[in-house]
Amino acid sequence: MSTLKINLWVIGLAVMLVACGKSSDDLLNQAKTQKALGHYDQALQLISQAQAILPDDEAIFLFAADIYESLGDIEISLSQCILGLEKNPESIALLLKASQYLSQADEWEKARTYAEKAFAVDEKNPDVLYQLGELMLKQGLTEEAFNWYNLSFEQDSISVNALIGMGKIKLAEKNAVEAETYFNKAKKINPMTAEAFSGLAQIGELNGQDEAEIISLYQGAIKRKNNIYEIWEPYLGFMISSNRVEVDDLKSFNKNFPDKIEGHYILAQYYMGLAQLESETWLEAAIKECDAALAINYNDDRSHGLLSKIYLMQKKPRLALLRAQIAFEINPLASYRELVDQAKTLK
Repeated sequence: MSTLKINLWVIGLAVMLVACGKSSDDLLNQAKTQKALGHYDQALQLISQAQAILPDDEAIFLFAADIYESLGDIEISLSQCILGLEKNPESIALLLKASQYLSQADEWEKARTYAEKAFAVDEKNPDVLYQLGELMLKQGLTEEAFNWYNLSFEQDSISVNALIGMGKIKLAEKNAVEAETYFNKAKKINPMTAEAFSGLAQIGELNGQDEAEIISLYQGAIKRKNNIYEIWEPYLGFMISSNRVEVDDLKSFNKNFPDKIEGHYILAQYYMGLAQLESETWLEAAIKECDAALAINYNDDRSHGLLSKIYLMQKKPRLALLRAQIAFEINPLASYRELVDQAKTLK
């Protein structure tokens, strides 16, 4: 089809939609409804129709990027931002979105370029200053990150994100007093800030606070936002170290983070413990969890090593030897060498 015919088709579609009383705002709102219902194909169709009416609209490009992000296709999300920037080169929202997507792909220089372009448009925009702080923090440049967060907070004194950013840096420095100040401020501004509860829980660990109070803070964070890995990670770490880990927590973790192996690995250990205390039938559940972890990352030596231990418990030396050898090849630890020797002895 020629370019002329495509253009005429787009114009004709736009005219038809307008004639039917459909504005781009109507279509965008309908698309948002469809996305909320999980009907992504319908949402994309409505967005395409909206773009036919207003091909330069910033909001439409942003929402199209958001839909593809929900579908897990960051590359297409980024392309939507870039297309939008061709029409709106000084759109701070599109520049920041592009920067965020690039940072997710560890494209730090490109991410910084887009953030700096946004900074050139508006040096006092708190969202721009915050994004520059995020980029610095993710690259381990904590001092620069803190300065950007602080500048963001100076421009927006109710910026919860900036407060959380500064709190995280002080927490990493083991400066519990200052970190607590920032997290409490964030919590006061928005009591639903999950990161503030998580940060306060970690401060509780540093200060030797009562375990029940720490768990309450962590669970408060999970209740407010249960799909953030950075919140779950310290919570599970604390629960394991204090021997309070719950199966329901681990299953919820696995559901929220299907690409993470930690929950499966910990569950496998838990089921091994039950096998020792109750019945060896629990070992089959442990094997399933190890298999699930290896389906995510076959080179996880810990899961191979755990399988070797399970097969030794089941008196299956050949399988135990195979898993121990794989674990040792991936990571030549003395503990895996010992498993190899144990399996050979049983044979």
